[in-house]
Amino acid sequence: MDALQAGMEFDATSTMQASMSPSDFYMFSHLQLHLDGSIFNSNQEVINEFDLFLDSRKPQFFAEGFEKLPKRWQTTVDLNGDCYPQYLCSFRMYLSF
Repeated sequence: MDALQAGMEFDATSTMQASMSPSDFYMFSHLQLHLDGSIFNSNQEVINEFDLFLDSRKPQFFAEGFEKLPKRWQTTVDLNGDCYPQYLCSFRMYLSF
């Protein structure tokens, strides 16, 4: 089933206004919790931990994110592309090289 069959409509102009898509925030909020307090000493450690995060997620996790996408997208449109302001500065990783 594609987006049109699911009843979703996309406005190309609104997609260009947002710095991140609404679907990103679903995964990133969970990734932030997974990485909270982590300290990485190399890029490879970051990549490995991200891979572990993805591998630990069941298909239902991603399905839930897609189910929430229409509401999140509408919120982004309603906010003129600002997405979810409370998340703009919340994603952080601690790196020490």
